[in-house]
Amino acid sequence: MTPAAMIAVVRDRRSGIVRLDVVHLHDHAASPLPIAPETLDRLEGAFRHRVVDPVLIDAALAVIEATNAAPQRHRAELRWKLSFRDCDGRPVLELWHESFEPYGRIGSVEVRFANDRILRFLRARFVPLEGEPVA
Repeated sequence: MTPAAMIAVVRDRRSGIVRLDVVHLHDHAASPLPIAPETLDRLEGAFRHRVVDPVLIDAALAVIEATNAAPQRHRAELRWKLSFRDCDGRPVLELWHESFEPYGRIGSVEVRFANDRILRFLRARFVPLEGEPVA
């Protein structure tokens, strides 16, 4: 399934999304091994944020739609994860993004984003303040 088709499915299922989990590993945190997308949310020292505000969830989906993600293979160092979840906690859509470059993953598809809107959105809302402890 293409990234656009995955996002369209999520839009159709929007009423079932009740939560957005955001995970961010500090942009410059050292890692002895490459960070696998599947393990990002289990890393010690990652910042975690849970959103239940439907307005913010809608805004996140709108930003994702506006990025025009296109499939492109790239060995990305993924430091951000967005997981849109239903009332049972099951993921409806998962998206990963690099910290600086326009690469990431939607579901299992590696992508290149056409713009930096997702990063700007994430940095404006989910970067911990200086000195704030990370979970």
